[in-house]
Amino acid sequence: MRSQNFIITELRIHSKCNEVYKKILKEDTYHFNQLDLVNYQEQQSLERSIFGKRVFIQAIVGKNGSGKSSVLEIIYRIINNFSYYILDGTQMKRVSAEPIYLIEELYADLDFIIDDVKCSFMVRDKSLGIIRGEEKFYFGNFDDDFFEFSDFKSNKNEGIVKLVSSFFYTIVTNYSFQSLITKDFEKDIAREFIGSKEKGYHSNGNWLDSLFRKNDGYVTPIVLNPYRDEGKIDLQKEYDLTLSRIAALLIHSKHSKKDLLSGYSLSTIQYKANHSHFLKKLFIKYNESDDSIHLTELMAAMVDKTSVASQIIQAYGFDITQFQNEDAVVPYAYLIYKTLSVLSKYAQFEAYINVPEIRKFGLEITEEQKIDLLAGISEIKTFKSHVNIKIYQTLNYINSYNNLIKAFNLEEYIPYKDKKRFGDIDDIIHRLPPPFFEQDIRLLRNENEEKDLPLSSLSSGERQFIYTIGTIVYHIKNLLSIQQSNRIRYRNVNLILDEVEICFHPEYQRQFIAQLLDLMDRLNLTRSCSFNILIVTHSPFILSDIPKNNILYLKDGKQYPDEGLINPFAANINDILYQSFFLEGGFMGEHAKNQIVSAVSALERIIKKQKVSVKSLWNKQSLLELIEMTGEPLLRENLFGLYTQAFDQPSYEDQLIAKDEEIDRLQRLLDKRNGGKS
Repeated sequence: MRSQNFIITELRIHSKCNEVYKKILKEDTYHFNQLDLVNYQEQQSLERSIFGKRVFIQAIVGKNGSGKSSVLEIIYRIINNFSYYILDGTQMKRVSAEPIYLIEELYADLDFIIDDVKCSFMVRDKSLGIIRGEEKFYFGNFDDDFFEFSDFKSNKNEGIVKLVSSFFYTIVTNYSFQSLITKDFEKDIAREFIGSKEKGYHSNGNWLDSLFRKNDGYVTPIVLNPYRDEGKIDLQKEYDLTLSRIAALLIHSKHSKKDLLSGYSLSTIQYKANHSHFLKKLFIKYNESDDSIHLTELMAAMVDKTSVASQIIQAYGFDITQFQNEDAVVPYAYLIYKTLSVLSKYAQFEAYINVPEIRKFGLEITEEQKIDLLAGISEIKTFKSHVNIKIYQTLNYINSYNNLIKAFNLEEYIPYKDKKRFGDIDDIIHRLPPPFFEQDIRLLRNENEEKDLPLSSLSSGERQFIYTIGTIVYHIKNLLSIQQSNRIRYRNVNLILDEVEICFHPEYQRQFIAQLLDLMDRLNLTRSCSFNILIVTHSPFILSDIPKNNILYLKDGKQYPDEGLINPFAANINDILYQSFFLEGGFMGEHAKNQIVSAVSALERIIKKQKVSVKSLWNKQSLLELIEMTGEPLLRENLFGLYTQAFDQPSYEDQLIAKDEEIDRLQRLLDKRNGGKS
């Protein structure tokens, strides 16, 4: 029986690989772990993984400039080219997404194991070879390395969907402002093709933008987080997008009596109508505009049985003849907007070519439009997934809570008796209010449960922690929500956490892996999915949770041998810092180190009766002050020994004895003054 594991094992870079892509990396093999790949199936230790069933965690460490980001970028390029070929060879389209570009002059392999089967992606310029156990096939041009490979182009769409589903989806998080900037990739040779016809060179890092601007229903097997527009992160937008994810996680954590964020629990969530924000998205404005659609026109369209808008409302089982007020229009307007948006945006609905544009919902529907529209809505109602969550939220609101119009809280929307019937986190998300309500998440500090506070009042590190967790869980749950047999359904997830400790206090760094594993267990994520988690980190606290055999040590672009290194798992933090991050300069801050070296030099010159430079900051008083503020006891004692020699002072030990004797003398005087009473 196969073990349902998933592990990224090696990256190989070949001599013909473009130097722009390699950067500091060498023509070499980079081992992410020390698995015995020859006798892999006999290694039963993986079945008893310290991280739990179906989870494998590894790390990349090294100084800044050692090649960590370069390794990841090669991986992203490989997956990008894999994406290009599977999209080119299937009927899957990215209707609302940027085109995928083929990156040329890339020569590299990525090896991995899925369910005990050794696999590999082999990129050779305009070709891609794939190995899966005994199977070998290639996409694109034939390459000499693919002599025993079969051409996969003869396979039908179903064959490619099945093939791709058997591989993995990569979720990347990187909140560094200096990473994944499009301009940094402008020298990449990336082209856009339509079939085999080349459209021309497309530099400026456009291939990277394609992985940010997706909206493709998880067809392309990689997503980069957070979204960047020409390298810039819109933090407010990220905050808004993350709120609903965090809300569901906090509700689930409270329901399971566990804290999502250590020291805090959910108090309530307050909701307030924000109809104007949504109406702007629907191009409805109250002021005159050439392209505006008046609210009165929308209301009229909804009650006109022949209109596109009315047909959508009727398809969901509603019969509208009039509206009491403008507020009552918004839920139905959102239902119309979101339905047409989903049907026009995602690949699984591309067969419904006659679905009208959003701006035409007031027009009379044609027979062809009606057939496709009703078929599309029927599919929306049949399959629950991340694509139609907001539609289900809106239907739930209209059916059960449309008396709550302006403002309400979580307890009013989902009474406690209903909360007892919560299923998993998907059930919670589907039952939350729709997006035309703003939410204010209120938390309680565990040590002070009398007054709640808004989520926005948390520290940057606390918010970063739950944003990161929220993003990870959001994408995993979306992947698992895809059930249709004709869709690509990834059940292996490659989670790349690049400098995940940014903004984290050391205590959060120390807890991160444990918290992530606990949440994955509580949400039953490993029931249907296997995970390879690759953490690129500068944190010794995170590294102390990972065994040495699961770590790629990098130095100057090369893999550093780990023979003789201390195993960081449960090791001393200082030892991990020194060996894993190559701190040849020790643990002391460079400025403090320079001050100590300068002071020692001055003391030695004084001892040797040599002249101290007039520019020197050191004199008897300043040297003593430096020694007294030195925190490390042994260093402080040695410095005082030099000071004693330089200025003919009593030794450090003698001074301590003298101080003790003086304290005893003063105590005796005090006792005598108090009549012998102590």
